[in-house]
Amino acid sequence: MAWDTGLQGVHRNIAAYPGTPLRVVAGPGTGKTFALMRRVARLLESGVQPERILAVTFTRTAAQDLVEKLAALGAAGADDVAAKTLHSLSFGLLSRASVFQALGRQARPLMDCETDTLVCDLQDAFGGKREVHRLIKAFEAYWARLQHHQPGFPADPTERAFNQSLREWLVFHGAMLVGEVIPLALNFVQQNPAHPDVPVYEHVLVDEYQDLNRADQALIDAVSRNASVTVVGDEDQSIYSFRFAHPEGIAEYPQTHAQTHDELLNECRRCPRTIVQIASALIEHNIRLEPKELNVHAQNGDGQVYIVQHNSIEEEISTLAAYIEWYLETHGAIPAGEVIVLANRRLIGNGIRDAVNNLAHQNNRAWTAQSFYFEDALDTDRAEESFSLLTLLVNRDDRPALRHWLGAGAPSRAAHSSKCTDA
Repeated sequence: MAWDTGLQGVHRNIAAYPGTPLRVVAGPGTGKTFALMRRVARLLESGVQPERILAVTFTRTAAQDLVEKLAALGAAGADDVAAKTLHSLSFGLLSRASVFQALGRQARPLMDCETDTLVCDLQDAFGGKREVHRLIKAFEAYWARLQHHQPGFPADPTERAFNQSLREWLVFHGAMLVGEVIPLALNFVQQNPAHPDVPVYEHVLVDEYQDLNRADQALIDAVSRNASVTVVGDEDQSIYSFRFAHPEGIAEYPQTHAQTHDELLNECRRCPRTIVQIASALIEHNIRLEPKELNVHAQNGDGQVYIVQHNSIEEEISTLAAYIEWYLETHGAIPAGEVIVLANRRLIGNGIRDAVNNLAHQNNRAWTAQSFYFEDALDTDRAEESFSLLTLLVNRDDRPALRHWLGAGAPSRAAHSSKCTDA
């Protein structure tokens, strides 16, 4: 299929625009991913080498989905497009020997259970476990917001002392926090732009730009250099304030990037009209730099909205699982993989997954639900200890795994112990 088959209007403009940078402000359900895929398809058809195209997505699932949909379009070379999250891009860079030697660090992220041992090692000096967690969050916030570029960072004496102790622990154990990964990669690229280990791309396309924090957005600029850049986002859809997202970045992009060309996608084709009207009414309350409307797609129906309350989490999980079971059974043309449940707590998300799978097993359904919570497989002490031993079997010098294993199974992770308590 040719890249422009069936394309028209704004979607075609996005796919065809030859300049840089291109900013696409795209409301929910307006076809931004569709337009991005066609843009990548056009680049491939024009002879751009796929490995010279970087498509940045927020999740690994989205990256894989992009590649699969490109392949479905028949775009030659789709499997070789560099579709990555910024974390995977940064890990790939930091894992190169010359890079972590230059930084004096190692690209070995701590698992949650290993971070617990770090917390316990530092709790006596810094006011207890809860306070250490707060200080770690502040440390990661400095990096995510690029506050470490400011003179006097950090201002608080306790935080300065904590940063020093934290860095010493991480360096000694040959590890890093996940929150450090992108800023460390950013610092290296900024200081060594011509280094042979820094990847070079001709085209960089970024989805969900509003969910990136300042460090993420700065890394995009750093790896883009002379590349043609496309950013897609919508400040109204930013939901990652807990990881210090900077949604203002998409709104201010033309002010920070000269000669930006804009395209607007504001007709929601995915959702029924009632849903779009509710979303528009909510969006009207947002404080923004420019007014924006989310328009209905005339051919869509009114849709239905259910307002349901439950007396317990268990009731909510059971109702949602039953609804998903009914929905998939009565809408046979919709693949189960197109149903996504967003939950703000792992307890709820995993509960829905298990309930859906139980119903599917009882009723001999073909689908299986899965969750994407990090480290779900390590949610027991036995699993954590086994993982540490497996890691040590592969690398007996892995200090985070050794440190965790030495403390496994006791009431506190201090010497020969695993679980520490709040001081």
